[in-house]
Amino acid sequence: MSGRLARRNEGQLALMDAMVFFAAAILLSSIVMSFSINSPGTVAGRSVQIDANEILVAFLQASVSQTFEVALEEPLTVTGKETFAFCLSVEAGVLIEGGTIEPFLSMNEVIHDTLVRLSPHGFDPCVIVTNESRGLDQPLFGIPRVMGRSSEVYAGSAWIPSSTGDEILVVLTLVPASPAEVPGV
Repeated sequence: MSGRLARRNEGQLALMDAMVFFAAAILLSSIVMSFSINSPGTVAGRSVQIDANEILVAFLQASVSQTFEVALEEPLTVTGKETFAFCLSVEAGVLIEGGTIEPFLSMNEVIHDTLVRLSPHGFDPCVIVTNESRGLDQPLFGIPRVMGRSSEVYAGSAWIPSSTGDEILVVLTLVPASPAEVPGV
């Protein structure tokens, strides 16, 4: 009789181990889920306010803080003290007068890197630059490129003067990145 009783005790111990394991698994799963990102606009159940206008204003007023040269007919040296608004204005002025975008490619990389750092996590930034005669359907240029329109986008815009005296419209769009592109998901 004592042999049967010993087996029942071992079974109770195994059942107790399983219950503790599942309780720990549920607790850890709950903790992990509470820190997960639900969507680009919400973090852990809280809504994140995104104001593209504030990001655009901060970007346009910031200084470039890098030195490089733009290879135009008369080379333009950017000392790093110029604002991004000035750089976009010069590029737009050259394009309005019939120039090409190739001399500005290195500057556009600096602009894109800065926009990525300023943008909220999980969003792809894009700056579209146009003038009044072209409108948003045919912009002068986009950094990194002109993105297609989406139903879920945050946008802000500002008018800046160009080097030619025209008014230039700068539009910042923040498009949610697809989940495969979001690091850490």
